[in-house]
Amino acid sequence: MRRLDTSHKDHQELLVHTVSTTWNGRTLGHGERLISKACYEKKEILDLPVGQVECEKFLWLSPFDKVLAVWRTGEANILARMSVLEGDKAGTNYELFHYEEEIF
Repeated sequence: MRRLDTSHKDHQELLVHTVSTTWNGRTLGHGERLISKACYEKKEILDLPVGQVECEKFLWLSPFDKVLAVWRTGEANILARMSVLEGDKAGTNYELFHYEEEIF
């Protein structure tokens, strides 16, 4: 989601290189190129275990027959939350639990 444009809400191509096409890594290999679509939805402030976080929300039509809501945050576009809206494991949520920055 790092390179997706937030100036519009049209679907954008999302290129992913994965070393496993399963969530638990059962299909580890040399990798596979997967193309899907995502669109920017809005800015939101989330209450997460790390505190309140200003995020940009995207809807991802994943290549794994899932619809995911993905929130990114900060200059580095860190994954703050991901929710499985449709498909296998619908209702599952992943949230940023701990975050530290070290400046060199």
